[in-house]
Amino acid sequence: MLGRKEYDGVIAGLVKVRQTVADTQQQVQFTTLVDEVKIKLLEEAPKDPNAGRALAALRAMTAGR
Repeated sequence: MLGRKEYDGVIAGLVKVRQTVADTQQQVQFTTLVDEVKIKLLEEAPKDPNAGRALAALRAMTAGR
């Protein structure tokens, strides 16, 4: 979805995945995924305001880890 710039869908998908994390191993995998998404959004944000908004939403979602 990131490749197609469907940022809202990516964030919604991460929210759903976060709700299903059940153990430490899954938490590590989820954190890794979030970090990869953040890196991609950081790269795209200067060129695409929608990526910037998605990055802000992702930061808000993960601020309370």
